[in-house]
Amino acid sequence: MTTMKELVQLVSSNQNENINLWHHLGNFLDAFYYPARTSEERFAMVADEPDQYENITQRDYAFLAGTVYKICLDYKVRPPEWIIKPKYFLDKPVFSLDAKGTLRIVLLVESPYEFRMRNIFTSANTLDRV
Repeated sequence: MTTMKELVQLVSSNQNENINLWHHLGNFLDAFYYPARTSEERFAMVADEPDQYENITQRDYAFLAGTVYKICLDYKVRPPEWIIKPKYFLDKPVFSLDAKGTLRIVLLVESPYEFRMRNIFTSANTLDRV
């Protein structure tokens, strides 16, 4: 069971460009969403604040903090305090897929609160797994 802190460490040390943050985040979400996982196990996965690495952007850290906040609320797990630190919020809005025009309006409307509050605008199903 990988923690969010370990996920960020993996991403920071990964030399393979084909295995990036989104690959590791998908694996993390699959583990977090696993039906037999307890609330205590889920909290343990997100409790520790990730270390800061130069090769991971503030945008990525903000997205990960939004992810932790959303999945904790969705699964009735107490969110860790580290996610509310100012460094996990962006000054300027960021739109997924570098959206323009009408797509921006869609993302403004449907972006989950946990991301909008961080100035990140993404689709409502951004954390869904199939």
